[in-house]
Amino acid sequence: MANGSGARRCAIVTAWLESPPERPEWPAGDDFVICVDGGYAIAEAAGLVPDLVIGDFDSLRGDVAPGVDTERLPAEKDDTDTMLALKRGFDMGFRDFLIVGGLGGRFDHSLANIQALSYCLDMKGRAVIADGGNIAMMTDDAALRLERREGFYFSLFSWSESCEGLCVDGAKYPLDGYRLTRDDPLGVSNEFLAGPALIRKKAGRLLIVLSRDRAAADRGCYYSHATPFLPISEPGCDYCLPHVASSTLREPKSPPEPDLDKTDAACE
Repeated sequence: MANGSGARRCAIVTAWLESPPERPEWPAGDDFVICVDGGYAIAEAAGLVPDLVIGDFDSLRGDVAPGVDTERLPAEKDDTDTMLALKRGFDMGFRDFLIVGGLGGRFDHSLANIQALSYCLDMKGRAVIADGGNIAMMTDDAALRLERREGFYFSLFSWSESCEGLCVDGAKYPLDGYRLTRDDPLGVSNEFLAGPALIRKKAGRLLIVLSRDRAAADRGCYYSHATPFLPISEPGCDYCLPHVASSTLREPKSPPEPDLDKTDAACE
């Protein structure tokens, strides 16, 4: 990788994290970690030492420890702190990003972070936003496998004007050649069956959101991947992170795979 740090991915810890740090997907040991403003306090509380702290520091109470690389931004600027951290990661040569937190709180900032997912695709990268109850990602891929999460619903939205020929298999509510438009909420709250869901489309940019069932969360559900979707062209997920040690976390069983050789006329 051209970033020169030896890290495979850039993990950005935002200043807003609704769930405790031990519950969401968390940066791996070989990630380059950027903390955004008050995200430094979240990382520090979890024992995570960032490689860079960036922001206008309007949300950080306290000081950054000596020796930690820090970049102070002006309060009045054209980008959010999180977007500037993402752009800094691109400047360093990263193309894979994990954004921790950034959902919930102020809705305008949450929506800006969703926009950042689209920006990442435009820059030929990919990113995932994750906290303790939600995971958001965006894709231009024609086919992908969405890994099953116990206690999670998944929702599909067209970020482009429309997603054409949308097919969904391995879900409670399948689709076959559906035209999902930007103002159509049909894709909300689908459910996994026994294994992963297979999603295919002819064209369009798709926003995918996995949301935890609150009742299931009370029973102690788990996460298993920072990137739960796999382009069909990839043999496996290289983003698997170790579980945080907890008596409530458990290893998932291996569900049956959907039939990737299946072809539907509407999806060809």
